[in-house]
Amino acid sequence: MSLRPFAFFLFAGALSAHAAHYDVLVRGGRVLDGSGTPWFYADVALHGDRMAAFGKLTDATATLVVDARGFYAAPGFIDGHSHAGLALARNGALAAAAPMLTRGSRRSS
Repeated sequence: MSLRPFAFFLFAGALSAHAAHYDVLVRGGRVLDGSGTPWFYADVALHGDRMAAFGKLTDATATLVVDARGFYAAPGFIDGHSHAGLALARNGALAAAAPMLTRGSRRSS
């Protein structure tokens, strides 16, 4: 997997976030992006229920600022753990499993 698109998103997000105001700003956490690459330090900004930007958001402000130093942040990972194994084995149950299988993502493939 090429990191070029991800690096561009990180850079573009940091540029667009200059002096922006967000609802929540999680500062200085160790970010796990799900790509298999090692964690990296970054700020994560939320607007409403969406991740709005991440990267070095030095000038950004927020209504709620969370100090994440010493903690991990995994934006986009939403409760990947489930005990629905037996329920998914029943006929027709897989249609209801989409939220669990996509870990809350609204993107379709």
